[in-house]
Formats: sequence, structure tokens, C-alpha cells
Amino acid sequence: MKAQKHWTKWIIVLIIMIVFSGCNVTKNSQKSQAIVVIDGEKIIAAEVMIYFLQVKEDFEELGGTEVWEIPKEDFTGGIPPDQVAKKQAYDNLIKNKILGKKSSTLGIKLEDAVVEDTKKIAIDYYEEIPEEIVDKYGITKQIVENVFLDFRLATEVSDSINSKYVPSEEQIVETMLLDANYSKLINYDTKEILTLSVVQHILANTAELNTNDELVPLPEEAQKKAYEKAQEAYKLAKDGHDFSALINQYSEEAEKDSNGEYKISIVLLSDELKASLENLKIGQISEVIKTEYGYHIFKLLAIETPTEQEISDYEAEFKLWEETLREDAIATLKQQAFNEIYEEWIKETKIELKNEPWETLSLF
Repeated sequence: MKAQKHWTKWIIVLIIMIVFSGCNVTKNSQKSQAIVVIDGEKIIAAEVMIYFLQVKEDFEELGGTEVWEIPKEDFTGGIPPDQVAKKQAYDNLIKNKILGKKSSTLGIKLEDAVVEDTKKIAIDYYEEIPEEIVDKYGITKQIVENVFLDFRLATEVSDSINSKYVPSEEQIVETMLLDANYSKLINYDTKEILTLSVVQHILANTAELNTNDELVPLPEEAQKKAYEKAQEAYKLAKDGHDFSALINQYSEEAEKDSNGEYKISIVLLSDELKASLENLKIGQISEVIKTEYGYHIFKLLAIETPTEQEISDYEAEFKLWEETLREDAIATLKQQAFNEIYEEWIKETKIELKNEPWETLSLF
């Protein structure tokens, strides 16, 4: 009997060991399971999680930790923020791998000093990863180093491509003109832009801003009343009634408290306003002008011309702004050229995403 009990005890111990070892095998197999395969290269969860963590940090740097609580309706394309971040991490991973694979063809490799510096940065990063994440996904220093080296190599590949592409002057100017302010200002000389008309203004609203700062038309009946109100104010103004008093009685504009008075550059106004105001003489009153905001009536009080110093200051600032726009345009064109090349490389690459294990991965 004693012998039987002895063997029974050991059988139970063996069963327990088998169960636990089975669990460990399952966990290890999950950790080594491919999440995505790129041209035959298997990418496991530990590597994917490094990309997840980096994107998570980027999102929280911009929007704080509360960024994850933003309703999907208010986020990009109605997609929950964690899913947007997850997609970004995936795109970053694919991009780095594809660029890395093209590096040898382009004759690009990391210098030894760069490799060593990158490894040091990677080790520091590894030390900051929460221990529970490290344990859960089997993240090692070597894996983190490899990810950081992939990123550094991909950066050098993209930099090399960008440095070799030189956009034409025509492309640069065309891109700069996409900036609405620049495309308008470039058509006028400095004196025209800085010449200011001092005006008083009456506005009868036909639209209002909603909670999203979008201009929304008022109901038809309200618009009709606005028209009648503007016509009545215009008739009284033309009959010689005090314009300031009419502002207090009829205007619905925010500047009403400052007697409806402000300074405008005529050449920078919308076409409908410019057409009515550019030939107005001091003391004259404009006709009723319709815009998307409502019905307007202006009285020209004075015209202020710029000093030589104001012209000089403006032109210096404009030149700096123009140089910035030019740099941005070149960067945009280089990025567009790179994107075209990269899109072709993606088409040449065999990418297989393992949907089931991918869905189990989480930023949290």
C-alpha cells in the first residue's frame, strides 16, 4: 500500500509538471508565432510591439494620455484612436523592412560608429519598457537593437533617395502657389497690400458658426429678414442718417461695440467686396453687398498709406516667409517623389498579415 501511495504521489507530480510545461510551450509558441511575413521574413510579436510602443508614445506626446478616450466619431475617419495608432505602427514596420531590403541594392549600409550609437540608444530604450510588456511578448535587448537598426537604415535609404531628387523650378513655384495667402499676396505690390481703408461696417447675418466653427446658413425666413434689415439701413444711410447710430441699431457684427470701425486692405478682400469697395471715395457709402456671411454696408472714413519703414519691414518678413514656403515646397515634392518609388516597392513585396494573432495584439 505504501509503495502504491508513493507511486501515486509521483504520478500526480508528473501530471502537474506536464500541464505546466505544456502551458509554457504554448506561451513560447505564441511568442515565436509570426504576426506578419515580409518576403519570407517572419516578424514576431516582440518586434511588432516595439513599433506599437513607439507610436503610442508619439500619440500621447501630441494628445496626452487622454487621446485614447477621444470618441471615434471625433477622430480620423471615424476610426478609434487605438486602431489608427495600430495601423500606423504596421505601416512603419512594413516601410522600415522594405527600405532595409533595398539598402544593399542601393549600396547603402550603416557605418560601424552609427551601429554602435544606435545600439546604445536601443539599450536605453529597452530599459524603459515596462517589465510586464517585456515578459508578455518576450522582448529582448537584441530584438530592440534590431528594430532600431532597421529604422536607422531605412532613414538613410529615404534620405539618399530624397537627396538625389531635385524638383524643377516650375514644380516648386506651382507648389508654393497652393498656399492661398501666398497666391493672393504675390499678385500685389507691397504698397497696395499695406494701404488700409478705415471703414465702418453694418452686417445683417444670413449664416452663423456652429460648434465645429463651420458656417451654417440661417433658416430662409431669417435670411429674408436680414435682407430687409440691410435694405432699410442702407436707405437711411443714403438719406443722411448718422452711420454710427445705424450701426448700433442694425448691425449684428462683433465689432459693433467699437463703433463698427476697423481697417482693411481692399486688395485682400473677397472678389465681391473688393469690386464694391475699391472705387469708394472717403465719406461715401457702399451698396448692400451679399457674401456667405450676410448683407454688408460700408462707409469709407479714411485711407492710410504705409511708411517707407513699414514697407521695408513687410518686404523683409515676406522674403523670410517666401523662403520657408519654398523649403516646404521642395520637401513636399521630394516626399511625393519618394512615395511614388515606395509605392512601386510595396507592389513588388510579398506581405502576409496573420490576422488572428494580429488582432490579439494591443497597445495596452
